[in-house]
Amino acid sequence: MKTIFKQFGDMQSNEFDFHYYCFRKWTLREYTELVAFNDNIFADKKFIESAYYAIKYLREYSNFIKADEEKKKEQESAENQAKKKNKKKKNK
Repeated sequence: MKTIFKQFGDMQSNEFDFHYYCFRKWTLREYTELVAFNDNIFADKKFIESAYYAIKYLREYSNFIKADEEKKKEQESAENQAKKKNKKKKNK
């Protein structure tokens, strides 16, 4: 998943370099093509697919973390109950 964010981050970084290059070299046609590309980048099929799988992965990971936390809480409560029973037996 990091590679997805890195890929789009690199593209954005390269775009800033391209802005500077276009103004320096006066290549207006390429610059307008880049602006048009930016307007449609989030509608790109690959971007949508990548975002879908990233969200799916994050949901599964979140569910895994929640289940793990619940197991830990159950174990702690069971240990606490066992300690309380042992204390009651010792006090009698």
